[in-house]
Amino acid sequence: MQRLFGKCVVMGWVGMLFVVGGLGCAAKEELRLRLGVGETYRLNYLVDQDLTMNIPGVGLQEMEQVVGMGMTFSVKDVDGEGNMRIGVVYHGMKMKNSAAGLDFDSARGDKGEGPLVGGFAALVGKGFEFRLSSRGEVLEIKGAREMLEGMLNEIDVPDTAKEALRNQYVSQFGEESIRSQLRQTMGFFPEEGVGVGDAWRMKRTVKSVFEFTTDDRFVLKEVKDGVAVIGVESVIDSTPGGKASLPGVTKVDAKGKQAGEIRIDVATGWILGSKVKQDLDVTMTMKMGDQTMEMEMGAKSVITLKPVDGK
Repeated sequence: MQRLFGKCVVMGWVGMLFVVGGLGCAAKEELRLRLGVGETYRLNYLVDQDLTMNIPGVGLQEMEQVVGMGMTFSVKDVDGEGNMRIGVVYHGMKMKNSAAGLDFDSARGDKGEGPLVGGFAALVGKGFEFRLSSRGEVLEIKGAREMLEGMLNEIDVPDTAKEALRNQYVSQFGEESIRSQLRQTMGFFPEEGVGVGDAWRMKRTVKSVFEFTTDDRFVLKEVKDGVAVIGVESVIDSTPGGKASLPGVTKVDAKGKQAGEIRIDVATGWILGSKVKQDLDVTMTMKMGDQTMEMEMGAKSVITLKPVDGK
């Protein structure tokens, strides 16, 4: 953290703040990731969704879905520029879906069965490595392909079905998808120091089962007792020409918004918790044989990140 002392000209028309008790510039926080070699951090990531789907020939369907991942981050190395080499291991997986009757939680010792749950279960204990800048930019990912192949080898499905299954899991745990997830989780740090009330913007691309962009506005809401609270509001839009990994889907139109808060440790930049509420409306164009049809889907999601054991 950098504090600026001494006299400064307070210009009301540019929004500078008076400091009670004398003249002074508002303190600016250099929000950065500063993780130490040998440090270990554990996070639980949870997406809780209410889904509605208007399926042609079937009608409106409603379901509840929960997807959770526990991740352990171990800092292997930090270079002279502050870039960190970090290992990640999935220490837990969770999946619930009311329509499919799924309820899997590795923390209960559940055994994953079937191609979908089996893949999640097989990821526990596996991981990859990545390099991260102090601003949360993902510089390199290693081992994602090997992790994915190891997972697929543990799923008991016919060889003829493995290619389709691979495509499905690549959209969630392939290198590009992992890069997007890490960017959404950690890539929000501003270019310069910011004071309480200061805002900054970013535009980020997310690659999952389909591709979309988020136009994000961040604002530093509070700094207290070494904890910074950052508000975020985003507009979500599908990427023109973006591909979808779902079978038969030729086009995806998505629009939505999200808002929430992120809490980070000022000293290290590490996430102490976050909660974001997201509303998304999606129209998928599908080709089934000679027929083309559209399916509409709505998703109301609550996305949370929580540290495990306070770290």
